[in-house]
Amino acid sequence: MIAALFAAWAGELRIEDLVKCEGDEIPAGTQVTVHYTGRLEDGTQFDSSYDRRQPLKATLGKGALIEGWEIGLQGMSVGCRRRLVVPPELGYGNRTVGGKIPANSTLIFEIELLGLEAGRPNPPAAPREADALVTTDSGLRYQDFTVGEGPIAMTGRTATVEYTLWLPDGTIVDSSYKRDKPFSYGVGRGMVIAGWEEGVLGMRVGGVRQLRVPWELGYGRRGHPPRIPPKSELIFEIELVDVR
Repeated sequence: MIAALFAAWAGELRIEDLVKCEGDEIPAGTQVTVHYTGRLEDGTQFDSSYDRRQPLKATLGKGALIEGWEIGLQGMSVGCRRRLVVPPELGYGNRTVGGKIPANSTLIFEIELLGLEAGRPNPPAAPREADALVTTDSGLRYQDFTVGEGPIAMTGRTATVEYTLWLPDGTIVDSSYKRDKPFSYGVGRGMVIAGWEEGVLGMRVGGVRQLRVPWELGYGRRGHPPRIPPKSELIFEIELVDVR
């Protein structure tokens, strides 16, 4: 697979192992920790994590890295050092970046792989079947799949959650699993929509709850263009991870 991947970009992305690499394909979602130096073709250095004394941590497949890196990191193992010569098409294209990288630049990176960590789970593809929904006076509907036993989400506390949001047709709108960490917010501080606020209040850490939020408690008549249409019911599945 790795050889085929490299061959597909022969003549475009150039890869040279400076210290032997014996890794396999690295799946999307894996967090990589690297040191690197980036130079232009004339030798001008435009960036270096060594100079900052701070390695870079990034998650593959999340759009955090240029495509040349996404491809060029494949097959690396911890301790491996590799040089990548990245053409503009797999770098920053016709954009000027930070005043240091001119448009249409070929970029030369030397990368040292320091660590690999298993990635965060992908969002669930669809909400679970909920056949025992409870309806509150506001019109919010909810169902607990797991009742937590930890601290309670109360006004004034900071709650940390994993969540996924769908439209009624099953379209995923958003998910904390698409980011590098769970979502934290102040309970009762107006940081989330009314239906979420009501639905999480009183949950205990470890709990997993589905919310069916009517449009009046969500984004209202206008919705939240372009992803949430007007007067949309919202379906959340929320796991309460921590309360502080």
